[in-house]
Amino acid sequence: MSSIWRILQAMICLLWLMASTGRLHGDPPRAEAELVKTIAGAVESTGPFQGPAVVFLCDAMTGMPVWAKSEVPLNGLEAFRHEVSDDQGSFRFKDVPPGKYRLVAETWEGIRGLPKFPDGTPETVTIRGICEDVLVSSAGTTGDIVNVRLTPLGTRSVELLPDPAEGSAFVVLSKKQPIGGETFAGISWGREFLTNALLITHLSHPKLKVHGLPEKTEVTMSAFYYDNLPGMGGATWNTSQQAIVQFKIYAGWSNGHRLGDPPPELKDLTEYCLTHAAEVKAALLPFDQKFLETIRKSSPQQAWDELGGPDRVVALPDFGQTSLLALIQARSYARQKK
Repeated sequence: MSSIWRILQAMICLLWLMASTGRLHGDPPRAEAELVKTIAGAVESTGPFQGPAVVFLCDAMTGMPVWAKSEVPLNGLEAFRHEVSDDQGSFRFKDVPPGKYRLVAETWEGIRGLPKFPDGTPETVTIRGICEDVLVSSAGTTGDIVNVRLTPLGTRSVELLPDPAEGSAFVVLSKKQPIGGETFAGISWGREFLTNALLITHLSHPKLKVHGLPEKTEVTMSAFYYDNLPGMGGATWNTSQQAIVQFKIYAGWSNGHRLGDPPPELKDLTEYCLTHAAEVKAALLPFDQKFLETIRKSSPQQAWDELGGPDRVVALPDFGQTSLLALIQARSYARQKK
């Protein structure tokens, strides 16, 4: 099995571990004293945005949802700390340690609360609102209340259609691009992508309808398919210009797409990967080992940080210098050419 597929398999383990144990990424940094507070808020109910919503508690610094604490295995999105609002939109997070948070509210059509994992996620989900930079201060006393309000982002909708028509994926929508583009899902979900996330959901069906998107906004969707062989896919569109978006799934499946020809800036490096496989393997061995080691216990961004970032310079015999990200991408194109 190639190194890139081992990394993707590790991402599968990471996501399944996310879904079953709820413990890989720590809570936001705590003060030495165990001072905790309450975040009390309301999700606005207006027009088409009505009824109870699921509110996720996320770390504002990394974008990662805070892990739920449980002595029993949790499935799917239950692994993330969340609250279900009442019919008027009111909710409370109790025992929240000091830190900076962002709140993301969603509603799945036809159900109250979280969808059943893995086959019960409705194909229609509505973004109910986001609240940025919620500060839980280390000053004050335990039990203090931080008040927040989440309002709708907009009324735009999109229908996302994977090609081939397959489910079994984790999907994130964001106002920013992942590291290396939307088609390198999982390992590319870095800090900027996650801290600007609009939605996180599971794709049970080969179609996803999203309501509540902001107007005139460029949005990126990145999907990570985990069933059997991994797959990746995604798309970027303007919410005021497209209502139907089809995206290709790049996977080693019989019906999956191949990456095709590399972009011009990666053409020479891809050819080098084809003719100098041993040199490329040696150059990326530290990356492969470090990424596998880090991704099992932390977030994709921390793995990149510990590796020196996507722009880390890599020296190649008979080629010269290139970036770590460019070499990883070129190797992927080269392996699909073989």
